[in-house]
Amino acid sequence: MGNSICCFNQEDGVEEDVAFLQGRIRPVSVDEIQLVDSGADSTVARPLQAICLGVIGTGRSSFVNTLLNSSTECKVSGGQLRGTRGCRLVSNRASNDLGGDQFFLDYIDCEGLRSDQKVKSVELDDFFHTLVPSIRSFKGGTVSHILFTLDVAERQTAPTMNNLLVLADVFKAFRSNCYLVLTKWDTNGVQKDWNNTLLAWCKKNRRVKTVESLVGEPPRPETMLVEYLEYLDNKVDSAVDAEAGRKMKTLLAFFRKSFDLGV
Repeated sequence: MGNSICCFNQEDGVEEDVAFLQGRIRPVSVDEIQLVDSGADSTVARPLQAICLGVIGTGRSSFVNTLLNSSTECKVSGGQLRGTRGCRLVSNRASNDLGGDQFFLDYIDCEGLRSDQKVKSVELDDFFHTLVPSIRSFKGGTVSHILFTLDVAERQTAPTMNNLLVLADVFKAFRSNCYLVLTKWDTNGVQKDWNNTLLAWCKKNRRVKTVESLVGEPPRPETMLVEYLEYLDNKVDSAVDAEAGRKMKTLLAFFRKSFDLGV
């Protein structure tokens, strides 16, 4: 995956709720999960305390390895049927290459949900009963970022989208702390069809070594989101794809409200 990561984030101030699918699964309470106080002194360097959610094979472990400038902090499955097992706490200093930030990064590498069928209530229950004790290992037992990974190189399926919607529904009380991480956007599978603007900017800066040497500005997240939605609309080839696409747009709506897009 390399450094093929971009994020859409959601800011505070969302008034309306997203209409999620019927039959939502809510077998556990997330009341024990506490967020970092947003009113704390922003001039004091604090650890980024993140958890990452998603389905199997979407690059959750590779994502944190990129942040840590490492290939070994989180064990990557390497094509196995099942990747990360359980929840593993990683604590390290973020890469010096990322804008010069010197914050510590505490990160829980979570097991991914299945991508081939709808998650069962008992599976989700087991997942959260493993996750919540791991969160207590964070300093202060708080979470600053909830990350959702989405592999944009793979054909999206209804079960994959449904499971991500289930997670979004569970965490909608913490919506302002949720981020969508698009992985594998620079692979051959999507180069011809999506996000040529970002790819062109990356190509122009492929030999750049420092942030100060970057040429031009990268495309804004709202621009990338519009391009991705247009890509989805143009790639609907069947009723099955249409169902997955509908769920995808519902998921994207969970994160897009901060951009106030009329799409």
